[in-house]
Amino acid sequence: MLRYSGQAARGYSLTAERAVILRRHLDCDAFKLIAESGSKALIQVDGGVNGETAPLLAKAGVDVLVSGSYVFRADNPEERIHQLKNL
Repeated sequence: MLRYSGQAARGYSLTAERAVILRRHLDCDAFKLIAESGSKALIQVDGGVNGETAPLLAKAGVDVLVSGSYVFRADNPEERIHQLKNL
């Protein structure tokens, strides 16, 4: 799926809000399936990742955060990347 920075995630993408909701319901989400199966799959969120949602997603167990607009529209993109890496 090709999208440009700032576009809302569509289709199969797991948004920040959905990831947090799924994590709260371990009996019916991808996190439990991955853990129980021994899979090495990673949970990735692309869409809505910013300074508010990134820490929540990391705490919820999301493995990979994709953040375009939050990083590249910042006055200091390198600092934003540093903040995200150090969650």
